[in-house]
Amino acid sequence: MTMRLVPGDPERLGSYWLSARLGAGGRGVVYDAYDDDGRRFAVTVPRCEVGRRFERVSSRHLAEVVAVGTDGGIPYVVSEFVSGPDLRHAVELHGVYTDGELVALADALAGALTALHEAGLTHRGLNPESVLLSDGGPKVIELGLPAGGAMGGTYTYLAPEVVTGQEPGAAADVFAWGAVVLFAATGRDPFCGESLGGVMHRLLTVDPDLSVLPEALRGPVGRALAKDPADRPAAGELRTGPAAGPEAGAAAAPGAAGVPGAGTAGAPGAGTAGSPGAGSGAGLRPPEGYAGPRPLGEVAEEVYQGLTPRQQEEVPGLLLRLLDGDTPQDEGDVLGPLMEAGLLVRRSVRVPTVETSIGKLVAISDDRVAPASAALYRAWPRLRGWVADERDGLAVHRAIRTAARHWSEHRRGRSHLFRGQRLDTALGWAATKRRHLRLNQLERDFINDSVTLSKQRRKLLAPALAGLAAVLAVAVTMSVVSVHGQNQLRGRLIEADARAVAARAEALRDSDPRTAMRLSVAAYRLSPVFEARAALQASLVQPELGVFTDPAPDPRARYLLRGDDLVRWGAGGVTVWDVTAGRRLASYTLPMGSTALSDDGRYAEGADGKPFEVATGRPPAGGTYAISSGNETKVYRGAQVLFDVTDRKVAVSPGGARVAFSSLGGRVEVWDVAAGRARTRIVEVQPLTGADAAAPDLAFSPGGTTLAVTGRDGITLVAAQEQRAARTNRAETIAADTSATSTEEASTQDASDREASTREAATREASGREASTREASTREAADREAAAAEARPAEEARPAGEARASEEARPDGAASRAEDARSTTETSSTIKALPTTGTRSAAETQSTTGTSPATEVPPTAKAPST
Repeated sequence: MTMRLVPGDPERLGSYWLSARLGAGGRGVVYDAYDDDGRRFAVTVPRCEVGRRFERVSSRHLAEVVAVGTDGGIPYVVSEFVSGPDLRHAVELHGVYTDGELVALADALAGALTALHEAGLTHRGLNPESVLLSDGGPKVIELGLPAGGAMGGTYTYLAPEVVTGQEPGAAADVFAWGAVVLFAATGRDPFCGESLGGVMHRLLTVDPDLSVLPEALRGPVGRALAKDPADRPAAGELRTGPAAGPEAGAAAAPGAAGVPGAGTAGAPGAGTAGSPGAGSGAGLRPPEGYAGPRPLGEVAEEVYQGLTPRQQEEVPGLLLRLLDGDTPQDEGDVLGPLMEAGLLVRRSVRVPTVETSIGKLVAISDDRVAPASAALYRAWPRLRGWVADERDGLAVHRAIRTAARHWSEHRRGRSHLFRGQRLDTALGWAATKRRHLRLNQLERDFINDSVTLSKQRRKLLAPALAGLAAVLAVAVTMSVVSVHGQNQLRGRLIEADARAVAARAEALRDSDPRTAMRLSVAAYRLSPVFEARAALQASLVQPELGVFTDPAPDPRARYLLRGDDLVRWGAGGVTVWDVTAGRRLASYTLPMGSTALSDDGRYAEGADGKPFEVATGRPPAGGTYAISSGNETKVYRGAQVLFDVTDRKVAVSPGGARVAFSSLGGRVEVWDVAAGRARTRIVEVQPLTGADAAAPDLAFSPGGTTLAVTGRDGITLVAAQEQRAARTNRAETIAADTSATSTEEASTQDASDREASTREAATREASGREASTREASTREAADREAAAAEARPAEEARPAGEARASEEARPDGAASRAEDARSTTETSSTIKALPTTGTRSAAETQSTTGTSPATEVPPTAKAPST
């Protein structure tokens, strides 16, 4: 049986709408509730605060706890709804349980306790009222709810240690299990007495008669009712059915949202029938004659189907008006059947408690009608559909209803009618969007009068609008002249603004290129004056796209740009910045006394002159790189010095296979250092002179096969290494020209070789003339440098060994240039090549550089001084 809500009962707790009371006891009040989707649950409001959180357990004989929370200071527990009587009511209807039914009941309750205890939980209040018999078998409810006080025979199910003040544990649940099984077999509360003292005496001293129990249960029940908790078995040992064992899915995964719970809720959460213990208690059903509380939606649908078609048409509008707080008119005699079914009630208004002759007065009746509970709009699927259909139109109807009542209360004055947008909205809803709501007579009269007034106003406004149009035409004509002058002034102001923005763009061209580009576009959009067009064109040809500024600039630091990476070598550290993204990539601390840094910032020289990796501080394990200090540059492979040159520009190919040197005189040498040291190319370019005089800049292509050299005439691209086949053909062509009298060799040459010989001869003649010119200029420069070297004071000269090594380290030194001036053939430069493991043959040197083996300076030899 259910009881309608009383004044003071909450209408809603969390997202659950309460419809009626299912019962009340020492642990709290249990409500029949529904969520927004119409699912049925049981919500318990405990009489005491829930102080312990239970881990969720999964057992077919435990009512699943769905949620726990607090709403407005009211604690509540939501659990699975179980349709069935409690054990006490079932014994009243069915009689006592015996034999197989009693064994199945005991086994089911033991399985539920086993699942709880294996999850580390205890029930702390097992009694006949907390066991419900559903269509799926027995289910234990009220998990973990604190008892608010003894009710009826509740004390007779408390363990002796609990009566004496100890905390209830798993052994107390086992004692209660034995007492509940004995109640089901006898129909009487065990250990009952005439007073509380008598009950406590029997609990502590008397052993009940177990002869009524089947033989299979006497031993387990007797052990469970032992006075000493230590003598009681574990819950798992109480299983007597064929599926005895741990309850399947006893505990959820650690960390699951466990909650304490009581009672019943509407979502299935029990274990599956295939799990251990699934068959225990499966034969127990609610006894015949039991009629549990029917679902609210089922009752409402039954009443609706019993109405006449005309009454059914009135039901949606009536209930929707009640939902919106209106007091509807019973135009179809619908209120009677709905109130008889308990779906609608007269409102009760709560008043301060007053003592009367017949009891306490807590509320008085109201003439207005309202739903018995707001849960009706969630529990009845048909009504949920009506609400969804009219949800958007309820606000429009509310505005019409309120305005119609206001119009009626003010003697239906025309000033209170709808007009304009409000009237259009009301007419649009009433004509197209209204589905279930019906307008009553007052609302229909209000809409009709509003439409009539609107038509009358349009007729009166027509002449006034014509006159207003004439006046407006005159005003527009008079304002055209004024507007024309204002437009001219506005145009001049815009042009001035465009010139100012263009000037600002030019001012920011170097410091902030991106902003300058945007400003030039903005200036052109303002007005395409000359200054704006010039600024836009300057942005189109502007090579800079952005400016990177060091967040912590150091005037003493050295900056090296490597592609998109900027390397800053400051006091005590190296920092690498990504100039495109504007973020710092890495930062390393250098040891004290570091003197030089490689161009890529990966290697540095310490105070002892030895290289090390900046990132790790260890000696380099491999790789070819160059470190410059002042006018001196050293080329390393790993930690070994390959070259030591002065007053030279140095470039290392990306793969480290080649090294190129350039001197002030414009001579460029390419060395192959992949396996040893082998000079592969010598190139002469016209260097810069005057104030810009310097050794030509060098750069290798990404693949390291092409070398770019800057000079007075621009950039020269040079192959890093000649093809061996090309050099062989050239040698054969020169041999053919010098021995033209040999008939046999001429006869073996085909026509293509003769053409190649002719072109090579012409090229060689032109190269000879150009070489002669360069040799003359080189000879003059060598003579001047030699004279300067002889005049240099002796005390400034370094020791003889170092001087020779330094001369040897200069690819285009004075000694080399003097030697070139006196030689008629192309000579090699003198690089100070420190000892390595590989050497080159004289034939390879001759074929690579075009000089004889006698004129090639060995890699470890000293260059001759001029």
